[in-house]
Amino acid sequence: MMCFLFHRLFAFLFFIFLPVYIYAVNVSIIVIETGSGAAISSENAGCWEDNIMDVFFNEGHIVSNARSKRIAHFPQEEIPEEALRDLQAAQEGGSEFFVIALLNYSEKILDGNTKPETIILRLYRVNPYTYMREETVIVQGKTTPLDSILTRTRIAAKNMISYMRRK
Repeated sequence: MMCFLFHRLFAFLFFIFLPVYIYAVNVSIIVIETGSGAAISSENAGCWEDNIMDVFFNEGHIVSNARSKRIAHFPQEEIPEEALRDLQAAQEGGSEFFVIALLNYSEKILDGNTKPETIILRLYRVNPYTYMREETVIVQGKTTPLDSILTRTRIAAKNMISYMRRK
C-alpha cells in the first residue's frame, strides 16, 4: 500500500515539474565558408558544423543541418542569398531557430593555415522571421591553437542558447 502511494506521488510530482525543466526546440544550422581560402578543405566545414551542432544537441535541442556552402566573398546582406533556400526549408521542416555560421578566411592562406580569421554566428527566429543575435569570434593570428578557437566558438553558441531561452 505504501509503495503504491509512493509511486502515485512520484508520478504526480514528475508530471508537475517536468514541463519546468524541458526546453527543447528545433534548431537548423548552416555553415558558410567565405574568402579565397574557403576552397581548401571540405572536412573543415564539417569540423565547425559538428562543433556548433554538438553544443545545441548537448543542451537538449533537436538539431538539423543544411549542406555547408562556400562562397568567394563575405556576404553584405544579413542572410546570404546562398542560405535563403535553407531558411525556407527550416521553416517548412518546423525549425524554430536558424543559425548561420559564417567562417571568413583570409584572402591569402599561408603555410597551409586553414583557420578562419573570424567566425560569426547569427541567430534567427524562423516563424515569424526575426533576427535575434550575433556572436563573433575573432582569431588572433594564425598561431592560435585550433582547440582554443573551437572552445570560443562553443562559448558563443552557448550564449545564443541562453538568449533563446529568454526570448
